[in-house]
Amino acid sequence: MAVPTVLPALVADLGGLDRYGWAFSAFWLTNIVGITLAGSDADRRGPGRAFAIGVVLFAAGMVVSGIANDMLTVIAGRAIQGFGSGAIGSVVYAAIVLPGPTRARRRHA
Repeated sequence: MAVPTVLPALVADLGGLDRYGWAFSAFWLTNIVGITLAGSDADRRGPGRAFAIGVVLFAAGMVVSGIANDMLTVIAGRAIQGFGSGAIGSVVYAAIVLPGPTRARRRHA
């Protein structure tokens, strides 16, 4: 959430104005993939594994972006962060139905 605020200063320090939009796009594109994969994994194996992977990826993406020396590395970190963010959000929604009746859950073939 802080990225829109700090990105102009980041571009001033690192350059890469032509890649400005990718700092946002990489996050949201991989977020969609994270939602899809983690939701499916949470349905099959339970929420624990997918949630843990999401947290690790989100934190790793923050570290990569935080130590970046160029805009491409920032974008790579944002992509990793987006994947983790999607996984976390997806698992939270999947876990909401766990205490409910089994018939309310999706069936797998």
